[in-house]
Amino acid sequence: MRLLLPILILLCPFACLAQSETMGLTVTADTLCALLSWDDEPTGQADHYIVYRLMPNEMHFDSIDTTHATTMRHCIGRQTCGDTVLFRIVALSATDSVIAISATAGDAFDDPSPTTACRPNCVTVDSAGQHILLSWHPSPDADIMGYYICSGNPCMEYDTVWGRLDTSYICLDHDARQQHSYRVLAFDSCYRASPLTPYLNNLVLNASTTPCGHSATLSWCHYNNMPSGLRGYAIQVCYADTVAISDTVGDTTLNYTFDAPNSINGFSATVTALSTDSNITAASNRIVISFDIIDTALFLSITHCQYDILEGAIVVEGLVDSSYQTDYYTLYRSTSHGNAVPIARLTADSIGRVSFADYDINLLQSSRYTYIIGSHDRCGLREKKSDSVTADIPPANTRGAIFPNIITPKADNNQTLCPSLRLVDRDVYDLYIYNRMGLLVFHTSNPKECWDATRNGTPLPQGTYTYILHIGYIDTTVETIQGTITIVY
Repeated sequence: MRLLLPILILLCPFACLAQSETMGLTVTADTLCALLSWDDEPTGQADHYIVYRLMPNEMHFDSIDTTHATTMRHCIGRQTCGDTVLFRIVALSATDSVIAISATAGDAFDDPSPTTACRPNCVTVDSAGQHILLSWHPSPDADIMGYYICSGNPCMEYDTVWGRLDTSYICLDHDARQQHSYRVLAFDSCYRASPLTPYLNNLVLNASTTPCGHSATLSWCHYNNMPSGLRGYAIQVCYADTVAISDTVGDTTLNYTFDAPNSINGFSATVTALSTDSNITAASNRIVISFDIIDTALFLSITHCQYDILEGAIVVEGLVDSSYQTDYYTLYRSTSHGNAVPIARLTADSIGRVSFADYDINLLQSSRYTYIIGSHDRCGLREKKSDSVTADIPPANTRGAIFPNIITPKADNNQTLCPSLRLVDRDVYDLYIYNRMGLLVFHTSNPKECWDATRNGTPLPQGTYTYILHIGYIDTTVETIQGTITIVY
């Protein structure tokens, strides 16, 4: 009968017992506990009492205790955030017959104690995804609903983690290569927040290398608010996935320099913050650094190397690897029996062409000149060279200038006046052309500029014109040459 009575009352909650006597009930809330007191059953036949309770948002009364007294203290066991909890007492005889039922009474319950803060663990970086990973110890309060994470200073809303025992969070949208700061608070079922944890930051690792060298310096930010204190930092450097350096420095050291073998092309590294009690480690981001690549141009070639009699120089043209980024190429020259020496630095255009006019040659005697294009690697350690190409200076001819006597502007050839020059000093040159009336129709100081039978772009009439050439030669002699030229259409 004792087992069937609660079921009976659940199926017929007090309404079917309406003919029973009623008793007075008083409920007084004391934080999350209640002091209940009720009248003795009026007929004096009660042997014991069953206490029923109805929690907020529940559908029926539950039996919570059986007693022979008319008072009891009951703690509800969970937070109600100011909601009312109802109670009712049923008086039973020794044979479990219902003798009387109390009135329903209740009070509002609330826990005035503050929500207990969670303890921080660390901010680290997961090795697989290189994401920032936060972790903390759960708040000891039983009714914790979750945790609120904020980021920055001042700390702004970032995300919410639900569940008292869910105490880690991966920051997928925060770059582990940049420093961030975080704080965490717990909130209970009444959404009351605990104090924030101290500011926690991730450990960010950077590296710099010496240009064209194998010396590297690691540097990192200070790790703040390590629980139990910061003991120091552990450094790990790997060459080709093999640990090459494993070292530890003190808590005030924020950089580390090492020299790698010349055979190593690069390295990877991490640094880890260590707690004083050795229980916590917080890893930095993983960096991968390459040393300067010592490469050279894929190809270098000389496409043209010839003595230009009009220019008075040997013109060298070449083609180099346009994809290779370098400041300059070196042009080497050697004479018939001499060693190759650098004579110029050449800069390539966008498609890899280089050119140079070598005026520093002896035009007064027959000679052979050999040219090579070279390119050092970016670190100046190795050099690639083209095949050598030669150019011959022909036997010295008699100096002078040879003019044609007719030009035919409308014909397929012989359209311009270009004197043939020998051993000319390009800095001493003036060509004047006059018409029959003595009017100057053309003048140039450039030995390579030809006359096209026009004056200021306007074609001149057919007829005879006079030229006067003031010219110097490489042997320092100067002369004036005069003659006539006829335009024929």
